[in-house]
Amino acid sequence: MVDIFEPAEEVSQQEARSRQASCRVGTTTTDVRVSLREVAAALAALTNEPHPLA
Repeated sequence: MVDIFEPAEEVSQQEARSRQASCRVGTTTTDVRVSLREVAAALAALTNEPHPLA
């Protein structure tokens, strides 16, 4: 799995920190509450495979 804050190509530490900072600018968070069944249904839809809880 690739971490979005770890650049895939070789860059300097300063450039990496700059990219991390630019990723955070203008972002917002939202609290979302979902049930286990909704998560299972979303997973089933994303993987295109049945899920026992969906």
